[in-house]
Order: sequence, then structure tokens, then C-alpha cells
Amino acid sequence: MENKMGNSTINFKSFDLSTAEDVIKKILTDTNKFDHLDYLPSLDNALSYTNGAYVKNTAFFIDIRNSSKLIKKEGYERRIIARFYRSYISEIIAVLRSHECCREINIVGDCVSAIFIENKDKSGEYKDRSDVIEALESASMFNPLLGIINNLFSKHYKRRIGPLSIK
Repeated sequence: MENKMGNSTINFKSFDLSTAEDVIKKILTDTNKFDHLDYLPSLDNALSYTNGAYVKNTAFFIDIRNSSKLIKKEGYERRIIARFYRSYISEIIAVLRSHECCREINIVGDCVSAIFIENKDKSGEYKDRSDVIEALESASMFNPLLGIINNLFSKHYKRRIGPLSIK
């Protein structure tokens, strides 16, 4: 049975606790050698405990602190809060997409995460790992961006939504 979730498909498979110990032992004693890659491999073949790769990367996470408490406290209508989140997520993604080393973006609630993979040519320009530099450049844009969103929100709705901070 398949379970469609957005663009992903989860294939239903029953779990058998009695075989779990054998699977775990096999994983823990595995002698597979994984390649060191300069790119993020295709995820077309499902990852398992017998395949994989080592990839130098920088992982990035941004989340609004205590946003669920904030929503309850402020008492805005859902459609207004949805507009705030859409503007926040839209522009965070726009910043991330402006960097060539950003290879993957994921959204869960108001948390946006990204994977940056080193571009060797750009690392030469930067004289350091390009994935790290571009992740830091992205991060440096988020607080000012949140300030703009807060400012425009307060002008449109005649009050602020926060104090908002990100982590």
C-alpha cells in the first residue's frame, strides 16, 4: 500500500519486532565502504543501511522561537497568521535559492532547513569552503528579513506579531 505525502510516497511495510535484533546486528557489524563524494547523490534509490556516501556539507536550520505559544497569545485569525508564515517561508526560501551551494531545502512547520554542498570553484574564490560561506551569508540575511516582515505586518495589521526571534 502507498501513502502519498506531498511529492513523496511512503510504501507501507509491516514491522516485525522479532526480526529487528537481526537487522540491528547486521547494521552494527557491517563492513561496507562508502564513497567520499563532492556532490549530493540522487535519492532515486532509497537509502538503506547497505548503501550511502560521505559528503562534505553544511546543514542549516532556521525556526521561529516559541511560535506556537506566540500564536495562542496574540489571538490573530488563522488566515492572518498564515499570511505571516507564508511571507516568512517564501523569503527564507528566496534567500536560500540565491546561493549556488544550496542543494536541498525542506520545510516542516515554520522550520526551514537546507543542505549546502561545496562548489570547488567557488571555494577557490572565497579561499574557504563555499558551502560554509554561503550558509553563513544566508544566515546573516534572516534577522533583517524578519525585521522587514515584522515592520510590514505591523503597518498592515496595526500591531506587531511578536517580539519574534529565530534560532
